[in-house]
Amino acid sequence: MKGISKSEVSRICRELDEVVIAFKERPLEGQFPYVWLDATFPKVREGGRVRSMALVVAIGIRETGDREVLGFDLGMSEDGSFWLEFLRKLVARGLRGVQLAISDAHEGLRRAIEQVLAGATWQRCRVHFMRNVLSQVPKSSQSMVSSIIRTIFAQPSQEAAVMQLRQVAQQFPNAMKKDRSSSPPTNRTAHGEKSLVTQCWQRPYWTDSCIIPSRSTSRGRATASRKRRKRAFSGPNQPATTLNRPTRPVAI
Repeated sequence: MKGISKSEVSRICRELDEVVIAFKERPLEGQFPYVWLDATFPKVREGGRVRSMALVVAIGIRETGDREVLGFDLGMSEDGSFWLEFLRKLVARGLRGVQLAISDAHEGLRRAIEQVLAGATWQRCRVHFMRNVLSQVPKSSQSMVSSIIRTIFAQPSQEAAVMQLRQVAQQFPNAMKKDRSSSPPTNRTAHGEKSLVTQCWQRPYWTDSCIIPSRSTSRGRATASRKRRKRAFSGPNQPATTLNRPTRPVAI
């Protein structure tokens, strides 16, 4: 950017800081039955040098299905005390009505959830669960294994999902044996069952809200997309030809 002074840049940054602080410290109104908690590690310039720091974020889902960023914070590391302080700040700002907390298997975070969000059920994040399992699978087989694992979450009930999980675990014992997450080595099948908590919740709520699109809607969009591709690759007097492209699996 040219034609702007250092003082002008500093002024703009100060104004942005005020906006960000006001957003971080705003009161939280209403109830948030579902809360996602996660962290990433961006490079941050501090004290004249660049270092990796933990950026934690909480995303809540209202009873209407609307998503909202509840808060975020930056710390030196993603340890249990940092998560505990972060959750306490959310509660002090008005976070209430949490029924389900979703996160990875970080032991410090799980203990913080138990202490601060008393009464809330914990579910292991499906994305982290899938990522940990696929890390034990050769890259050439990851697509096939991923598709098979997704059949677990497509079951109509929690009981059916647990049965399917155990059958998949028997097919891939090496991938399901060790857990390379932040928790101690354990049986990944037990962690997988922690990813199936919402299977026992009322499915109409999930399919009618914006959290998870209904399977019929997703299939309808995929079918319409295939038809558009067929028309695009067809001549004016030729029937539509089928493209030999793999269909991207619908996320569950």
